Amino acid sequence: MEIEKIIGPGQSGKALQAAQPWLVCSSEATPADRSSAVRRQRSGVPVAAICWHALPVLDRQWLTQDQQFAPGRELFRCDRQFAVWAYTISHSQLVLRARTTGTDGHRPTRIDVLFKPVEAMKTRMEYRDGLVIRCATTDERDRILADAGLVGTNFRVFVLPTPDGLDHVVTMGVGWCEDEREDRE
Repeated sequence: MEIEKIIGPGQSGKALQAAQPWLVCSSEATPADRSSAVRRQRSGVPVAAICWHALPVLDRQWLTQDQQFAPGRELFRCDRQFAVWAYTISHSQLVLRARTTGTDGHRPTRIDVLFKPVEAMKTRMEYRDGLVIRCATTDERDRILADAGLVGTNFRVFVLPTPDGLDHVVTMGVGWCEDEREDRE
């Protein structure tokens, strides 16, 4: 299977460069597919990002640079179930986790999504239909910052679309890590 089939038809080459960073989790990708994609990524071939299930390789992204946050840009998408795992007031950190065990079955990896520092948020406890994170459009950003009393600040606004509406996190950066550790580690 080619990388195009892992991340979607027609999303190769220059389209991948524009899409970076973007994590796509696919249960259809085999370990051989992922190994091939990892080799390509390490050799400098542009790869958006690959779901690392069953690989010892860790996937880590940390986004804090302005050029990474175009209005409306999708940054992360995964069809696994996520839940609020932790919120730390002292460091203003929010962690959403896709566990290794859950109602969607056992997975060999867990995925943590970290928002830091969090200034305001509207989230639900669980994202059963998967998780999408995108940069707010200019209108969404202005409205959310106004509602939070943060007009005139340089915080970034990330939107988490759901079938019921839009959740959001007002923060400076977002990142994620996929590893093979257990849920409680």
